[in-house]
Amino acid sequence: MSGFDLVFSRRFCMGHRLISGAAEACALPH
Repeated sequence: MSGFDLVFSRRFCMGHRLISGAAEACALPH
């Protein structure tokens, strides 16, 4: 996975965490 994909995935994950209020919403470990 490229650096851009990693950053995008983390941003996407953070967005889901804010919306759902649960870390489980993120499928990628960080």
